[in-house]
Amino acid sequence: MYLCAIILFVMEISDFLTLIAGKTQPIVVFINGTDASVLRLVKELMFDRQAEMILLGDEADVSQACYENRINDSFLYGVINPKNHPEKEFYLAEYQKLNPEQGRAACVKAVGNSAIFADLMVRLGRADFVV
Repeated sequence: MYLCAIILFVMEISDFLTLIAGKTQPIVVFINGTDASVLRLVKELMFDRQAEMILLGDEADVSQACYENRINDSFLYGVINPKNHPEKEFYLAEYQKLNPEQGRAACVKAVGNSAIFADLMVRLGRADFVV
C-alpha cells in the first residue's frame, strides 16, 4: 500500500488521472492534507471533477492550507483527523485484528498515524486510493 502512495507521488498528474479514470468518482484519500504538492494535485482533480477527495490532518490546519492555496474546501469529500475521528474504535478494531501481537496502546497510536489510517480506509472500502 505504501509503495502505491510513493509511486503516485512520482507520477505526472495526467498519468494519475488516467489511472483513476476507470472508476466512477473514485474516493482518493491524501495522507498529508497540508502539503503543497498534495494540494496542487487536489486543485487539479477538483478542476476536472475526476475524484472525490479526503484530506487527512488537523481540520484547522487543512482548512488554513486550503485557504492559502486558494482551494475551496467545501468541495472536498471531507477532512478527517485520524486522532479524533468519530469511528476511531471501528478502525482500531480492524487494526487490532491485523496486528494481534500489538497491545492496545500501540494500536491506538498506530491508528492515529495518517498513513495507517488511510490504508485502513482503503481496506475497509471507505476510499479507493491513497496518495
